[in-house]
Amino acid sequence: MVEADVLNIGMVSTDQYYYACATLNQAGIMVTASHNPPEYGGFKMVKQMPEILGGEMVQALRSIVETEAFARPSRHGKMIEKVRDVDLPEGFAEKVLSLIDVDALMPLKVIADTGNGMVGPILQRIYSRLPTVELTGMYLEPDGNLPNRGPDPLKPENRAGVAAAGRCRRC
Repeated sequence: MVEADVLNIGMVSTDQYYYACATLNQAGIMVTASHNPPEYGGFKMVKQMPEILGGEMVQALRSIVETEAFARPSRHGKMIEKVRDVDLPEGFAEKVLSLIDVDALMPLKVIADTGNGMVGPILQRIYSRLPTVELTGMYLEPDGNLPNRGPDPLKPENRAGVAAAGRCRRC
């Protein structure tokens, strides 16, 4: 029987997911649509950091699944729930803050539009510890329905709100 312990890191941003794989020394699978509309969900897979499964490895995995060329168990056991929750955000925030000389930061105003993605909560946690940085957040609450704008930051229409907010702040 093959056993696997599942570590539930909750709803996190991609950078937090990679951080978790590295610090916990674990392989990982993240379900995400990334910068695509929600209906285009998929997986981001890590074998072992920094080795992200992509390209040829994903195609090989796809072939195994499609041809059902995987080992079949000789007997079937019972499913035992072995899920352990891991509190990731605090460790991630501490790691990010350890890379910053907080005392050297000049006063700064930052506008961040997270588009209702997963980075909003961790962004607020980190910026709350930067006393000279004033964060103005737009759409910081995660919402998979993406009610305020599209998810792709490369499309100009998805940057229009933050651009307008920046112009207004300079007035």
